[in-house]
Amino acid sequence: MEKGRQIVLAFQLPEALPGVLEGISRYVRERHRNWRVLLCVPTQNFRSAFHGRFADGAITGLGPRSGQILSSLLRKQVPVVNVIRNLLPRVPSVISDNHAIGRRAAEYLLERGFRHFGFVGVDLPWSHERYEGFSSRLLESGHTSLAKLQLVLKDYQYTSKVRAVTLLRKWLRKIPTPTAILGAADFIARNVVNACTAEGHVVPEHFAVMGVDDFPSECQIGPVTLTSIAQDFQRIGSEAAAQLDTLILNRNQPFLQPILVPPGKIHVRSSTDVLAFDDPVIVAALRMIIARAPRALTMKELLREIPLSRKWLDHRFKKALGRTPSEEIRRQRLKHVHDLLAESNMPLRQIAARGRFSCLQNMLRSLRRASGPSPHAFRRATRDIPPDPRADLGAQD
Repeated sequence: MEKGRQIVLAFQLPEALPGVLEGISRYVRERHRNWRVLLCVPTQNFRSAFHGRFADGAITGLGPRSGQILSSLLRKQVPVVNVIRNLLPRVPSVISDNHAIGRRAAEYLLERGFRHFGFVGVDLPWSHERYEGFSSRLLESGHTSLAKLQLVLKDYQYTSKVRAVTLLRKWLRKIPTPTAILGAADFIARNVVNACTAEGHVVPEHFAVMGVDDFPSECQIGPVTLTSIAQDFQRIGSEAAAQLDTLILNRNQPFLQPILVPPGKIHVRSSTDVLAFDDPVIVAALRMIIARAPRALTMKELLREIPLSRKWLDHRFKKALGRTPSEEIRRQRLKHVHDLLAESNMPLRQIAARGRFSCLQNMLRSLRRASGPSPHAFRRATRDIPPDPRADLGAQD
């Protein structure tokens, strides 16, 4: 049996911890590692928990202000991998792809028909990266005014919620409605919702608001529930475990760039439950297409309930979305397939049946026509744990 390893887990973000722990546990189980994890949450417990103990490695969820904990580990020559925040060059880091998070948010809000967009962030690298991804995707779609609608809250951690809402209220008075706003994190987006309410605005009709993290304490409590992009904390945990495993085997292994983990699913809630298209026919048709995507809505069924000819509906869809209703039906249907691939262990034939495809080959042809990855490649990218470093290094304990 493999020699037992003592692994320290020092973490500052309690709501991300269950996902990270599940990712680490899955890696340990599937790679048959004999790891014992010493948990230090909050990190104030670190000194007392770690005092006089030996550690073979550490996975930390620390910010740049936690230098003493990192220094203590590095002085003892303990291999360290940090998650959530990029602490390179001091230690290897596994973080969410913040640029991709911003792009994903922009794509979602564009699909809902918005023409005005805002961003509220903080003066920290991860927030700036999310803004860059958000603004670059909007720029590709011809939206050039976002710079005027960006608010960066300086020293946010030292600003009271009352003061933050006051600053946001002043900012909202300068913005046209309807506008879609991305908060760089859920706690920021929640304050945007509070500021909208204080100004007498209706969310999402006047301002649609979404955040990042999908933490229940911010997203699921209150009269307006918050749409949010989840970070894939399980994947972050498994990638961090793989990086630490590599470092334990080869302490001189160079890590020049952080490992970037793609964003997780968008959890849609009431704060963006609106379609901002001017044409009420498009709104009605889109709602029907989205709601019935799992049941494979047909054009015949759609035209039965929308009082337009197919030619006029195609024309109005093209004008509003740049694609026809039948193309949108196919797009939503394949999105449902991808959701099932990412979130279940369902066999492909069962997924094809759930998606109302006549057979598995028909579903595979549709996926190929959409130029996406194969179902197996998509599942591997979203669900598989990282490769075993021992296989790569040919090392043995």
